[in-house]
Amino acid sequence: MPVKQEAGTCSIAHVIAQAFHLAERSSISRTQTGFPPEGAIEAECQEEDSGLILRFMVRCNWRKFRAKVEATLVSGSYSIRNSAFAGQLVVPAISMQTGHPGPGWEEIADPHFDESRITLVGIGSEPNTSTVIDALREEFGGRRLPDNDPVTHDDPASSSGG
Repeated sequence: MPVKQEAGTCSIAHVIAQAFHLAERSSISRTQTGFPPEGAIEAECQEEDSGLILRFMVRCNWRKFRAKVEATLVSGSYSIRNSAFAGQLVVPAISMQTGHPGPGWEEIADPHFDESRITLVGIGSEPNTSTVIDALREEFGGRRLPDNDPVTHDDPASSSGG
């Protein structure tokens, strides 16, 4: 279904992808320490033919990973006196091709994970619109999205016309 925007006509999937990128950038910009906060953004567009206005919210939730201890190389020394580390810390390679960073990493499942011990946060942000659209198709492709409209829509062909 084509929709109108200030820049011209595009698909709803493109509007959702643009909203996702805005939510992602907003979340990253609000990061002070640790992982970015979850974020959301509201968007709206107008269907080209009918003029129907579509309003929706896109949430940006982050998958969080940590390096496995056995995949981390520490070469150096730590001073108990001044809490300083001198040396080299090597973490596993990070794959940027999939939604998982690779075999040396594990997803953090604990919602109460103590972020105060984090020394490095890498944010995998994908500004490619086609990647977001592909993910939408994979998630919702063969299914009709739920209708949250409380109004029932009668079939005009079955109506008595009264």
